[in-house]
Amino acid sequence: MHYACLIELLACAGCLDEAFKLIKEMPFEPSKSIWGSFLTCCRPYGNLELSDIADKKLAELESDNVLIMLLLSTLHAEVGRHGDGAGGEVMTNEREWTYGVG
Repeated sequence: MHYACLIELLACAGCLDEAFKLIKEMPFEPSKSIWGSFLTCCRPYGNLELSDIADKKLAELESDNVLIMLLLSTLHAEVGRHGDGAGGEVMTNEREWTYGVG
């Protein structure tokens, strides 16, 4: 829990490289909440490189969550990258979707 708080504080303060370094050096695999917070904090700073990394990691962990896919799609659209990354995937009716964020 403390890692998640520190990562979010660093990222929201614009220290994205430091936050990403901490994510990579954690003694456990980052959770979907860590990647989600990091991705959301990358948005106002326009760091596409780090947001793409977070995008891919989050999509791996939450590929069946329609809310996460919507967030990723919105983030890509805001920077003019319609159809890029996990958020631009075509959703089909054959897939079962979850709607919880956590």
